[in-house]
Amino acid sequence: EEQMDGEELHFERQRLLRRKKSNIKFVGELYMRRVMQESTMLNIVNKLVFGGPVERGQPMKVPTEVDVEVLVELFETIGAQIDDDNNEDNIDAVFTRLEQLLDLKKKDTHERVYPPRIKFRILDVIEMRANNWTKRVTRADEQAPTTLGEMNKRILAEKM
Repeated sequence: EEQMDGEELHFERQRLLRRKKSNIKFVGELYMRRVMQESTMLNIVNKLVFGGPVERGQPMKVPTEVDVEVLVELFETIGAQIDDDNNEDNIDAVFTRLEQLLDLKKKDTHERVYPPRIKFRILDVIEMRANNWTKRVTRADEQAPTTLGEMNKRILAEKM
């Protein structure tokens, strides 16, 4: 078998991440339409943030970067609904854990466990929850590229 070089490995990881994010969005949409039970969704959330069920006396597992990204993607889809479904204690525990993960450092090198990109994704979802699950609108969002259809409408309006 052929070994993948660094670039191929990077693209393969990106492809897998996109697939996982797409799958979790789909699962989130199933929950939003009440096709999936709340208890099942909470199990998925706990698996992503705690690495599975937390046993007394055992240290909590540190989620991978991919698990954190997938969790953020899931909360962007289901956050408002799962937070309203009498799960405040469970969701509070998840967000307490996310806040802990922000400052988590490796034991040997004292470097942060997660790169800045992941840290800011965590901060974004914490902010979304604080703002009643509304995404922050950035200047870039407001100045999104104009579609051809919009341009045609503007041109027609100017001619009249």
